[in-house]
Amino acid sequence: MEIATTTELQLIYPAFVMHKHWEMPEGFNDRLYALAAEDAVANRIQDTDDGRNVGDQTNHLGHLRHNFLMDRQDPAIAALAQMVAAAVREYLQLAYSYDHTGEIRMMSDTFWQRRAARENVGINAHSQFSATRF
Repeated sequence: MEIATTTELQLIYPAFVMHKHWEMPEGFNDRLYALAAEDAVANRIQDTDDGRNVGDQTNHLGHLRHNFLMDRQDPAIAALAQMVAAAVREYLQLAYSYDHTGEIRMMSDTFWQRRAARENVGINAHSQFSATRF
């Protein structure tokens, strides 16, 4: 899937920050949202001793150690992974003049906010992605 992008690289001492904007096709984000919501329900922590739970039930913010990007097979997720890989390669090239041609591993951890007691601190459920080069 080819998606048009714009990129801006800034030096914010002591590191570079890359801002990338994708012109997303109609329905792409909605599809990713639906997949993530379905995955969150399927992998919801039920037991505080579950090894995937980072944190505990005393906090209404949760962090699930589960690699949504690698565990869930779907064309939209594959496209997202390609977008992330391309952005990592672009960042390495722009910031460090390094042309990385090897594998880029990705991990996505899901965060959520329990609402049982109407908790709301303004943090919506989201995923954070990290990619490493090898």
